Amino acid sequence: MHPVLYLLLLSLGGLFLVGTFHASIYLQQKDKAYLHYAAYLFVMSGFTIVRILDARLTTLLPLDYYTVETLDPMLSNLGFLMYVNFLGVALKVRPEERFHWRSWTFIQYFICIFVPIYGVLRLLRWLPELSAGLVSIASFAVCCFGMLLAIRLVRGYRDPFYRLIITGTLVAVTGVIAGLIVNAVYGNKLAFQGLSVMQASILLETIFLSAALGYRLKQFYQEREHARQALLEETRRNEALARQAADLLRRELDVQTLKSRISRDLHDDVGASLSSIHIYSDVARRLLAKQPGKAEELLQQISDNARAVIENMSDIVWAMKGGEDGSLPLSARIRNLGSELLGPVGIDATYYFDAAIDAGVQDVHQRRNLCLLVKEMLHNIVKYSGATQVLVQGRLQDGGWLLQVSDNGCGFDPTAVRRGNGLAHLHVRTADIGGSCCIESALGQGTVITCTLPLPTSREVTHATIG
Repeated sequence: MHPVLYLLLLSLGGLFLVGTFHASIYLQQKDKAYLHYAAYLFVMSGFTIVRILDARLTTLLPLDYYTVETLDPMLSNLGFLMYVNFLGVALKVRPEERFHWRSWTFIQYFICIFVPIYGVLRLLRWLPELSAGLVSIASFAVCCFGMLLAIRLVRGYRDPFYRLIITGTLVAVTGVIAGLIVNAVYGNKLAFQGLSVMQASILLETIFLSAALGYRLKQFYQEREHARQALLEETRRNEALARQAADLLRRELDVQTLKSRISRDLHDDVGASLSSIHIYSDVARRLLAKQPGKAEELLQQISDNARAVIENMSDIVWAMKGGEDGSLPLSARIRNLGSELLGPVGIDATYYFDAAIDAGVQDVHQRRNLCLLVKEMLHNIVKYSGATQVLVQGRLQDGGWLLQVSDNGCGFDPTAVRRGNGLAHLHVRTADIGGSCCIESALGQGTVITCTLPLPTSREVTHATIG
């Protein structure tokens, strides 16, 4: 077997396998650069098959010299066209580049017309000089346009993708020129020595261009990953914006709900008290001369109602201020309530609050209900307990905090006592702010009321005691 046949068989296997690989990538990525390069490799595989079947190399389906000489320029020029198409797609030549675009279009039409005309002329053995001239013109046209693309290719030499293409192209061109020189030396343009050089250069060129397309594929996956990350970031931003919008809407709804509650409180409590003051004032004025004792009782009731209105308005204003500068924290507000309600009747009170509770309780509705809740507890102690000592505590626990008010009073039996409005209000108000209330008492052992409440804050808790 002729030595060059081994190289041709190796080239055929390599070109066909690599061409199949790039064709499969095109089917996945739909990138025409892979399609044109696969077409180039398949055409060159056909060129290699023709050379393998040369009668001078094999007796298996041997092709005579004239047939080989005919198919050689047809396949080589068609292969060069596929290679030029690959470069055009890889360089992203667009219609806006009129000169390159029109030259590229011309070459495509010219080669597609040349190949069948040349084949017919050679098949019929007509006008051998014309057919030889067509081969020269076609080869010259393809080489000229290839040089134009090569010049444009050099502009992007800093990109590894273009560097690999430039290197592969230089290897192929060098191999073709070397093969022509060898052929010229041997005096036969189909000499096997020159063919060996050209086939070896095509194999090397295949390695470099496959590496270039591999780099292009890597860039594609990197860009897709970047796009995925960008989409993920955009999704996260949209989710954050959606949460902010939902939070704003929830706050708006909370404000509307709060307005309704304040309006109801003003109408029910303050409005009723002011109406009673107005009625008592009219009655007291009429009774002042005839029944001064009765009028004095009414004036005292007017004073009590006015004080209640002031207290209610003070509670609403304090709750509305939230955490604004100058607003009393919850612990201080409870101390003031204790001083106002327990001090006049001689009940000593001790207060203990974890500092983080003041920072966490800023919701207006929660502050308002806590104020009323504590006031209800202290009123019950003053009215019914007979206590001399009261302990008010606010302690943090997992997920919330405990408000606990205990006294050393007479206590009561929770199973025997009829639950009045006072005890019912404690449970209702605690539930209204998302908590629960537990009342523990026994005759002669005082009373402990514990409210388990939420603490809407994520701050690190520092256990600091307020005196």
